[in-house]
Amino acid sequence: MVITFIYGIAIGYMTVNIAGGICKKELTYEFTTKECSIVAMILGLIYCLFYRKSMLGFEFFKHCVIATMLFLAALIDFKTKNVYFFITIISFLFSTVFVMITYFSGNCIEDYVVGAVAMGIISYIFALFKVIGLGDVEIFIICGISIGFYKSIEVLILSIFLCGIYGIFKIIKNIAIKKERVAFVPYILMAFVVVSLGI
Repeated sequence: MVITFIYGIAIGYMTVNIAGGICKKELTYEFTTKECSIVAMILGLIYCLFYRKSMLGFEFFKHCVIATMLFLAALIDFKTKNVYFFITIISFLFSTVFVMITYFSGNCIEDYVVGAVAMGIISYIFALFKVIGLGDVEIFIICGISIGFYKSIEVLILSIFLCGIYGIFKIIKNIAIKKERVAFVPYILMAFVVVSLGI
């Protein structure tokens, strides 16, 4: 468990550095040392939670990889309000590899394929109504192919719920949100972790 936590922190620092490089180029923004430490420890904690659920098995490795990629996308989205296509492509490739491993292990992959297609269609409908952005559609497709149809639907519902809580908080604080671009990937990440852990 301790080694998993340390490993997660190390990956967390690498993730922050990559995100920081992109944000610096885009916004001349750099993550502070305190922000880097907090983010790295959060990813370390996520790794520990996955370890506690699956031990050092295939599911642990899969969830850690996908969560790390979503973590990277969430950090960048939080600062730039953009989802970078190259990150979603890499995430999709990882997800596809995991599905292929599942297939060649003799397990059914129908749920993952249906999940990817269904989440693409459902989230795109949301995007047409400006509820989410097209980058978020890509992230939901990754969720669909990674954890299957039913769990990805849970991720969609939970992420919208969490974002709604943020909106209510802003309203209570009398802060205008009508024209504000909200970074949605962080909510998808939180929902993904919660659903994957079965909380």
